[in-house]
Amino acid sequence: MHRDGRACHAAQLDLAGAPDIHRRDSLGQRSTRARDFAPRAGRLDRPGRSVVPWANLSGVDEDTFRAMLLRQFDPANTVPDTSHDMYHDDAVLEFPQSGERFEGVENFREWRSIYPAAVTYEIHEIRGSDDLWVVELSVSYDGGPPSYGVSIHELRGDKIVRETIYVAEGWEAPEWRAKWRAAP
Repeated sequence: MHRDGRACHAAQLDLAGAPDIHRRDSLGQRSTRARDFAPRAGRLDRPGRSVVPWANLSGVDEDTFRAMLLRQFDPANTVPDTSHDMYHDDAVLEFPQSGERFEGVENFREWRSIYPAAVTYEIHEIRGSDDLWVVELSVSYDGGPPSYGVSIHELRGDKIVRETIYVAEGWEAPEWRAKWRAAP
């Protein structure tokens, strides 16, 4: 139940037995349990968002998820059907920075197949468990400088049901913070 009395869709989810994500935050505190992420998947309090139609919360392990990504990002994989078979037919792709939302894999498979630039990806880190995965990556367009991104993947079974992508340009670290940072 939301604070304002609206029913929360979390009650629709069977969250029993969801494993812990064994990560620590910057303060060394144990991260939130994977099952606590699931109700955020289809937040009803954001315009344009809807409840993700979860059939079950079983997902995939990291090796399987990484293999899915590598297959999609492989430059040799020019067949749109095989590069998008990791998505459910009713998958949603969102770019919050531009406000774009594509519903149904056919809608984003089509425009990706005619994208007007050569795109290369480098995966830096994958974090997550079962049905929720976050990918840190960089992307370059036509061989240009990399932009940095985060892609959030929500799965239903062994396929992606929602992907949310954020991309930003890199910047020089300000010198005034140098004495506190762990990496240059």
